[in-house]
Amino acid sequence: MNAVRVFFYVQYLEGIGHLVRANRIVEALLAQGASVTLVVGGERVDGMSLPACEIVELPPLRASPESYSRLLRPDHMPVDASYEAGRRDALLSAYERASPDVLITEGYPMGRWAMEFELGPLQERASAGPTRRPLILASLRDILQVPKDPAKVERSAAICARYYDALLVHGDRRLVAVEESFPAIAPFLGRVHYTGLVAPPPPPAGEPSVNGAFDVVVTGGGGAIAETVLRAAIAAKPDTDLANARWLALAGPKMPDPAFAALHEYATAHGVRLERYHADLVHLMRHARLSLQRAGYNTVCDMLVAGCRAILVPDAEHGQREQPLRAERLAALGRAVVLDESHLDPPHMAAALEAALAQDVAAVDLDLDGAHKSARIVMELASHAEPG
Repeated sequence: MNAVRVFFYVQYLEGIGHLVRANRIVEALLAQGASVTLVVGGERVDGMSLPACEIVELPPLRASPESYSRLLRPDHMPVDASYEAGRRDALLSAYERASPDVLITEGYPMGRWAMEFELGPLQERASAGPTRRPLILASLRDILQVPKDPAKVERSAAICARYYDALLVHGDRRLVAVEESFPAIAPFLGRVHYTGLVAPPPPPAGEPSVNGAFDVVVTGGGGAIAETVLRAAIAAKPDTDLANARWLALAGPKMPDPAFAALHEYATAHGVRLERYHADLVHLMRHARLSLQRAGYNTVCDMLVAGCRAILVPDAEHGQREQPLRAERLAALGRAVVLDESHLDPPHMAAALEAALAQDVAAVDLDLDGAHKSARIVMELASHAEPG
């Protein structure tokens, strides 16, 4: 029997969490025997490897610091119609070459509206092109962001109704149900498949510690907004019981070089080691006394797998609800201490550190096998799909 051909589109605009999650799912699909074409549209991430499958790199773009809807080229110039056309044509050409059985769009149509200039034509080609229609799936984070524009919500529902056979929600509804964050998905709950959280695999049992393990690991996420959290944590270090402990701060691969250089000087002066990226965050957290981090999807997955104490500083900028809701639920389960980003001063930070160290790590029963379960669901849906 021929391998199931999967065409997986992922566009990361600021942080790298979308790509990390997609990579894990693709690896699991490959292990299930699928043939995968992974289409990526963001700038290359130093230190991050991509799965051993067909990789299509579209002309890269990113979001403007002011707005996700304003797209920029790598040279920081606005994306124009010609650039969009080049990406669209490259995407459609790659799709035709792949002739997939399954088309997966990451985030879309419940997000990534800025990418409709190429995803709209892709959906049209997949549904009405000369080749047979593939199974069309959405790969969605557990907590979605509702756009301020009601027209976008209506557009999401219309696209979902017209094109999508199933929605893979990468979460555990015992933590949060997807309709809590995105009520407009309610008519499509019959198409929703919860996969569990797409977490990294647990470390081997009895894994020994490593020389130079750190007591405190501070991360600000993979995007460009890490500096605020890292600088606040470093500033609070002398006022805590961990003043003489071993601290590691991870800036993230997308922090601009000048900001990284300035932060490196500041961290060194406070006895904190600063690095950009570490491929095995779970290992670092597992041997740390405490993790201080944002409440993004992937770092929370790392924290849950590692089993360490944690302080979560959710990103609520521009009215975002994803991280605050995730942090709120984990705090209610006794799994973390939450520090509001409006309180990033040494006294509040020191108090949060003290509270987290005093808190026992609560046992939380959540499904963390989302990558493998996603792959199994895709393969099962593909096996039952009728030829188009």
